[in-house]
This record gives sequence, structure tokens and C-alpha cells, in this order.
Amino acid sequence: MEEVIDSEYSYNGIPESIYEYDRILGITDGIALNINNIVGSGIFLIPGNVWRLVKYPGTALFVWISGGYISFLGSWIYAELSVILPNGAGELKYFDEAFSGSKRLFVRIFSYIMIFIMRPILIVFNACIASQYLIYAILGKNQENQSGYFSKGYVKFAARINAIFAVFKILALTIIVIVGLIQLQNVNFKNHWINVFENTSDNRSYSQRIGSYGYAMLETLIAYEGWSNANYLADKLINPQRSVRVSNIYSIIITIILYILVNISYITVVSPEDAVMRGDVSQIIAMYFGNTLVGETGKILISLLIVISSCGTISTLIDSGSRIIVYAVRNNLIIHRFRFLYFYDERFHTPKNALLFQLFYCMILTIFLTTNAILVTTYYSLYQIILYHCAAAIGLMILMKKFPTFYVSMTTKSFCVSFLLCMTFIAIIMFFPPPSDEIDIYFAYVISWFVILVGIIVSCV
Repeated sequence: MEEVIDSEYSYNGIPESIYEYDRILGITDGIALNINNIVGSGIFLIPGNVWRLVKYPGTALFVWISGGYISFLGSWIYAELSVILPNGAGELKYFDEAFSGSKRLFVRIFSYIMIFIMRPILIVFNACIASQYLIYAILGKNQENQSGYFSKGYVKFAARINAIFAVFKILALTIIVIVGLIQLQNVNFKNHWINVFENTSDNRSYSQRIGSYGYAMLETLIAYEGWSNANYLADKLINPQRSVRVSNIYSIIITIILYILVNISYITVVSPEDAVMRGDVSQIIAMYFGNTLVGETGKILISLLIVISSCGTISTLIDSGSRIIVYAVRNNLIIHRFRFLYFYDERFHTPKNALLFQLFYCMILTIFLTTNAILVTTYYSLYQIILYHCAAAIGLMILMKKFPTFYVSMTTKSFCVSFLLCMTFIAIIMFFPPPSDEIDIYFAYVISWFVILVGIIVSCV
């Protein structure tokens, strides 16, 4: 099933497969890996966007619950994929096994898009967000800055740092939840729950509402994205079948509970008018939450939370991204001139060249892409992630037949069908045009399919 690169590239201590890392991480580490990837800047930046798109805070809360349910289904499916194929680089391994033969072109396309667009753009996006809010926390908003920002031991040690980030994020969100729920005793804040489905106006047409709901759901799924991170690092986990399954399911359940409670806190404290504001970094619902409770100091604290959350997400994206590169190179999914990336540093137990490649490539993107370009590219790459999550569910169905000895419960089969139906529905309703002041959805779709077409051409070279 696996193709090995020519012997001239199997030297300097490179293991015969990427699965020969020491298995030293447990379930707790897997949960931390997932949570650290899921809880980034999204829960701070996105709730206001969702509220603005659906208009009503009650509807926004329902969207977050629905997004959590869909993410739970996806997490379950990826957990089952890890049982059938416990070693590998996430979707790359699953697609490589499910779409073999002439269908392998699909896997090659996915490799290029993941390595050169999806993963680096997410890294750059989170880095830009972290830098903006760090500058805001330091400089605040003043005359010179009107917008608030300028237009194995090593493996174990890294896992511990990752766990610290995850624990910090959970504690921070828990504090927001507790503070927000306490405010329910305040009569003024309690009034925010009166007519929770009617306290903002909506003069949009029926088709515009559908498009906005679809886009709101995409934003919510963006905030939940990252529940499959343990699948990319299964080669490090002890008993990967069980570790990935438990890590995926527990991490998404914890996140769903936190996200729903955080949004309840936002609805309680932040007025509807402030919640739907857009503009600079000081005009997001989380910042208004902090400002309402403790003034400008609250904004600074929220800014620092966003910075820390983004940095934690970046660390997990870089780590898993390097292993995606190594797997793609080793299995001839990208052209041979990139084979130098297949290098394993025994001293640090890391794919050194792949990490360095990510560093320089992300630096180039940061230098040459504008903030708006990064934002638009992030959204169309995330739309592609929806497509590939659907492909993963289809791949699971294929692998069920390919490996009939693995028992797959009826629950898993029903979850797989439900996930596909939900994701297909979201992909379809997003083709309805949202209001003109929203990001051009059609543009994102056209670019998405154009990139896939380029991937087909490059893969045939």
C-alpha cells in the first residue's frame, strides 16, 4: 500500500516510514492537541459575525449548537478512520487508501492544496490575528493608532507546552462563562434575553437570508475546525486507535459546551447593537464583553487571550502540517523536486526540512499578501475543507468495504450519512447571494474551484 522513495533519499537517519516516531503521548495529550487547535481566535472573532448574519441572538445560538452537532459527527467519523488506519497524516492517509488507482489523482490534488494553500494560509491568518491584537494590547487606541493596530524529550516537552496552552484556553473561556452567567442577576443584562429572536431588524429578501444563514454556519464550523488534529499525529500516540477516538470525541464535546456557554455569556452582557459592529480590532463582541464589565482593561485582557489562543493554534498547525508534507513527499503525492523535504532529524525527532519549508513559505505569504487577501483566501480554503471533510466521510464508506474485518456500528454508519447530508446542505445554501455588504461568496467559490483545477493540471505534470 505504501510507496517508498528511492534509496538515495533514505539516509541520515530517516525512518523507513513516518510512523516510526516514538509513541510517548497519551489520551490527555491527544485531547490537548485537539483543543489547542480548535480554540483559536474564532470564538472571540466569529460570534459577532454570526449574530450579524442571522440578525437574532437566539438564532445565532441555535447556529452554534448546530455547528457543534455537525462537528461532533465529523469528529466521530475521523475517530473511526483512525481505527481502520491508525497510522498516517490525517486525510492524506485515508484518501490514499480509499481513492487508490486512477482515483489517486484526487489525493495528489488534495496534497497540493493542503500543503500550499489550506495549512499555510491558516497559519498566516492566525499569525496576523495574533499580531494585530498584541499591538492593540500594547498600544491601545490613540491618536497615532486610530484603528487599534498597524494596516523524545523534545517531543514530550512540546506536548507539555501544548497542554499548557490548552488548559489556559479552557480556563480563560470558563472564566468568561462564569462572569457572564453571574451577570444574569443584573436586571439590565437580563433584558437582553427578552424577545431574543426579535431584538434586531431584518429587511433582507428570503434568498439573502438563506445565503446569510449558510455563511453563518460556515463561520461557526470555522470556529469548531481542528477536531481532527489528533489524527495527524497518531504516529506519536500510544494505542492510536483508542487514543484518537477518545481524544476526538472528548475534545469536541468539551469545546461545544464551552462555546455554547460563552455565546450565552455574550448575549447576556453585550447589547445587540454592539454585538453586530464591524470594523477595527476593538469592534468585536468579545471586546465589547470585556469593555462592558471592566472598561478598557477588559479589552486589553481579551486581546491577550486572542493572542495566546492564536499562538497555540499556530503551534499545532505547524506540527501537523510538517507531517502532512513528509507523507506527501514520501508517497509520491507531489513532484520529486520536493523530495529534499523528506528529512528526519533524529536529534529533535522532527521533520526538520518540512518545518523550515513551512517557515519560509509562510513568511513569503505574510510579506506579499495583503490583510484582505489573507482573509478572502482563508474563507475559500475553508470552503474547500468542507468539501474534503465530505470526501473523508465517503472515504470511510469505501474503507468499510475494503477492510470488512473491521466492525463498524450502525451508529457510525448513520453518523456518516447525517454528516454528508448536513455538509452538502450547507455547501448548497451558501450559493444563495448574501447582502451586498458581505464578503463575495461567489468569488470564494470560483477561486476554490479554480485552485482545484490548477491542482489537477499540476498533478498531471
